[in-house]
Amino acid sequence: MKRVLGEEVTLPRLRVLVSSISDWVHEKAGFALAEMSPDKDGILAGCLLANRVATSRENRKVHVARLEARFAASACSRIAIARTPKADHRAHERLCANPPQSVNAVRVRRCASDGDGLRLELADDGFLRLRQSGTESVMRIYAAADTQSSLAERLEAGCRLLEPETGHA
Repeated sequence: MKRVLGEEVTLPRLRVLVSSISDWVHEKAGFALAEMSPDKDGILAGCLLANRVATSRENRKVHVARLEARFAASACSRIAIARTPKADHRAHERLCANPPQSVNAVRVRRCASDGDGLRLELADDGFLRLRQSGTESVMRIYAAADTQSSLAERLEAGCRLLEPETGHA
């Protein structure tokens, strides 16, 4: 027997759990607990989902459907844009000094710079986050929205925010 978050699970059952969530769990997905992290945590979300599947013995899709029914579905992702650290620094300073009032016609509710990047919390409960990678010469743009199409538009708006000549979404 192995233990998954305190619950006993047989090794074959554990293999099924891991394979059933591996396509769902990655660092671009998940959820965020504002008090703990400014970004979504796909690994934590996957562990919590695996725990629910293991303890209830219900299919992962059943749990995801329940969560989406209760809290609404959402879409999240990230992209990386090759940039120089100097250009990223200038864009960050410009956006902190003059943050956008809206992103694709959605009001910016709060703008926060935490030294690691800039996070725009939006009136539709989504967000846009811009931060320089710590390992590559790229700017990472993270976003969450209520639909895949809104997500794609939000990521494009993040790219436009980085353009020095426009600097607005």
